Amino acid sequence: MFLRPPACRGKRRRELDYVRADSLVRRHKRSIVAQVSRWVGVDDLAVRDLLDKCCLRARALDMWVRKDEREKKLLEFTSYISYHCALYAISDAYFGPRKQPPAPLPAA
Repeated sequence: MFLRPPACRGKRRRELDYVRADSLVRRHKRSIVAQVSRWVGVDDLAVRDLLDKCCLRARALDMWVRKDEREKKLLEFTSYISYHCALYAISDAYFGPRKQPPAPLPAA
């Protein structure tokens, strides 16, 4: 969905064509939270929590978005967040049901 650091000559050139993914998400956080919580029916705090985790991860991985693809990537990202919040609504986990540890073997 997002790109690794673009191969551009100089920091200035990169900033002309690209924007950091975490900055883009933070800039649109309020509308993403409102839309996802309304569509999926989960609490705002759950959506905000997942967005914060995604922002931290995008920052840590140094992810970028082409400026001419911002709207497309925001739509893709909002869909991604909606899906994982829907999972949270039914299983209390963003990435599906938590795995249970294997049952102990019966004593012989």
